[in-house]
Amino acid sequence: KEIAARFDSRNFTDNLLSRQFNQIAFQKKAMRHAIYSALEQALIIGSSATGGQFDGLSRLAVTMGLGQVVNAATTDELNKLDEAITKLRSHNRKCDLIVMNQNSWRRVLELQRGKGFAPQFKFDARIGQRILHIDGIPVCLSDHIPDASSGGGSPVTISDIYFLCLGRPNGVYGLLSKRKPSVFYTKTSRDDSPFFSYEAHLYCSLVSSTTDALVKLSGWRNQLSGV
Repeated sequence: KEIAARFDSRNFTDNLLSRQFNQIAFQKKAMRHAIYSALEQALIIGSSATGGQFDGLSRLAVTMGLGQVVNAATTDELNKLDEAITKLRSHNRKCDLIVMNQNSWRRVLELQRGKGFAPQFKFDARIGQRILHIDGIPVCLSDHIPDASSGGGSPVTISDIYFLCLGRPNGVYGLLSKRKPSVFYTKTSRDDSPFFSYEAHLYCSLVSSTTDALVKLSGWRNQLSGV
């Protein structure tokens, strides 16, 4: 599958284009940020700027049936996360990663503290910061996972959470094509537009080897108490 990322970088005034300002380095940084963002979004919800469909975690679990779905009620709390974890049977029932958005992360902290125990944070040398662990499982934050409304008479904010076993042979992993990533300059629609537009292409796939390596917890309430 093909993932395309579109990004823009402004023309800078003569004042900004001084000796101290490295325009090329700035454009490369903007390019990396845009590619990372588009790739993260595609990995989770499966969208692509090309109009094609990349099989992200949600499509693998729901549309393609290569994972399992646990539906949550608005009254469910941490117990529903435990249920989702027990659905994983690859890697000797070991969950390697939990992916949620920031609101779900805050809701987990609230529920843990409400039950009288401190959230567990561990330092990860690879990223240089402390990250939350749930039952010893690292939590990855991604705000590409959208929030939604539960509907009904008293709607609350809900979202999805993903639980993964990572790597081969019986987990979730990625494949990269031998085709090299490419970057194209695309003309803007207006001659006086203050933007340079580029399009970057990365050719890759996301694979779930079994139905026991990926679980989607769907519709978990992540609205804080009193909100």
